[in-house]
Amino acid sequence: MIENLIKGLEQVSNLPTYIQNTGLALLGILIPLAIAILTEIYRKKGGSEEEFSELDLLVMLDNVFKVKYLLAYVLLIFVPLFFWDVSNGYLRLFELILSTVGICMTPLTILRVYNWTKGNVSKYRFSYLKQLKNPTDLGTAWQFVWKSKSIDVRDELQFFKIFSSAVDNNIEKENKNLIIAAKLLNNFSKFIKNRSSMFLVASNEVFPKILNWNFIAWKNEREYVDKKKENESDVWMRWFEISRCLHLIIVHTEKRALEEGYMICLFLKHLREHVNVYENKYGYIKYLLGIFYSTFFENISISENFAWNCFPDEWKITKENVIDKNNVIAKITFETFLQWTNKRISKIEERHDQKLENVVHNLFPEVDPPTWAAILIFVFSPYTPENRVKLAIERRWTFGIPRMRIFSGASLAEAKDKTKAQKLAEIKNTYELAILLFPNHFSKKLLQKYIEDTNKLKYPDDSEEERKRLKLLEIFQGMLDTLSQN
Repeated sequence: MIENLIKGLEQVSNLPTYIQNTGLALLGILIPLAIAILTEIYRKKGGSEEEFSELDLLVMLDNVFKVKYLLAYVLLIFVPLFFWDVSNGYLRLFELILSTVGICMTPLTILRVYNWTKGNVSKYRFSYLKQLKNPTDLGTAWQFVWKSKSIDVRDELQFFKIFSSAVDNNIEKENKNLIIAAKLLNNFSKFIKNRSSMFLVASNEVFPKILNWNFIAWKNEREYVDKKKENESDVWMRWFEISRCLHLIIVHTEKRALEEGYMICLFLKHLREHVNVYENKYGYIKYLLGIFYSTFFENISISENFAWNCFPDEWKITKENVIDKNNVIAKITFETFLQWTNKRISKIEERHDQKLENVVHNLFPEVDPPTWAAILIFVFSPYTPENRVKLAIERRWTFGIPRMRIFSGASLAEAKDKTKAQKLAEIKNTYELAILLFPNHFSKKLLQKYIEDTNKLKYPDDSEEERKRLKLLEIFQGMLDTLSQN
């Protein structure tokens, strides 16, 4: 049969012409399409419609036209024809097979171009990004992706799945490349403002993944610091750069969640789940919550009702949480609060610090805010052998408004009685909590000294300083009585 086919090929003198005309016809369809599409992409670049134009140029060349393969198909069609007249037998059959392969493969390119023009562009973008391996191409392509603003939420998630796979390959696998990982995360961080809050926190795939990378980066960075691997300082610097990018991503995500109110509940849900997984990693949790609280305390007023309603009860500062030895989160919360509060008490210029007021009311649900504010101001007053109480009295008190209390259905007299009883209970809780949290400040001996120092001070009867003096005297005596009872 093959011999008969070969004899037939030798008798068909115009077969090369048919092959050549077929190849030219295919190219005649493909070339105008290519010119039209590439012209449109270049037209969009730098203009108001430039979304994805730079990425699409790469996708068109490498994943739609597949220029390298297309060139091979063209060569397969036409090169064998050059040798047709000087060949015969099996060689001519081989030339025919090569040309046929080229002719059969070229329409696949035309079909891809057709699908692209019909609007089926996402699958080609995804396919292109999945197969990228070259470090330069990876960084460039993902920069073009994340700088685009108008991405459908479903496409955003698909892009992130591919992106996260690329990051995972370069921070977790044996053949990891930290330079690529740092570049990828830097691009994501740089253009994160273009991403929707739904994408960042509503999905179970994005923010949890970012937190997971944050732990990996912290773990590896600390490993190099603890082991003092001076000869691998470049590796440490790469992990440091990755941690820095993730830090910025977490802060931006938290701010966006706070700005949009209800999103903070989803943010806190993901954060709480992550903290529960790594709760035994004290150093890491302290580092992570340090990032969280520095942003949370400063921006909480934007969506206060949503945020505090979703805030984990076990993270709040209560007697029960402080006494619980297994609750390290509450202790970290308190340490971070003290650092933030010290800066605000020391530097605040406003007459009233509403941010600090709101945090105290919600983070310490069992205390009496005016009493707790006075204690904090005293604790943060500079220590001097002469009279620490005097410094506390004469500095500005910028927070400490009582709680608003509403008793529905109660008469005025009943409401007053309930308010008084609740306030007394809160004051008692405040004393007990202060003794637990500041044992070095409020021992019996020190409290007796504070009382003596307070009694020595003299201010006009109707002055603000006298009011503060009496308030501190009441607090010191109440805490001394609480210690004596115990």
